[in-house]
Amino acid sequence: MPLKWSVPVVRKISAGTFILPILLFAIEILFVRDGHWFHFYGLLSTVFIPPFGIVLSIRSYGITDSAKDLLLIACNVLALCSYFIYTFLGYLMLGP
Repeated sequence: MPLKWSVPVVRKISAGTFILPILLFAIEILFVRDGHWFHFYGLLSTVFIPPFGIVLSIRSYGITDSAKDLLLIACNVLALCSYFIYTFLGYLMLGP
């Protein structure tokens, strides 16, 4: 029996799965150095949390066909790729 969550609740969870990894990744980049207990948690959060948001957004989009859900899908995909975008831009600016 599938869960019967309402669409606004699923959208809030999906938005949270976009905001939380970006926030943790930014905290790790700006404040955490090697050897700290929080080291790599921001990176891991960008890989493991956004797929849940993508799945929830796709489920919500299947119910409503709303542009908000497409935006949440795109935002969660962006959060999933944020580390790779960060390293690619750093490589372009600073070189190998």
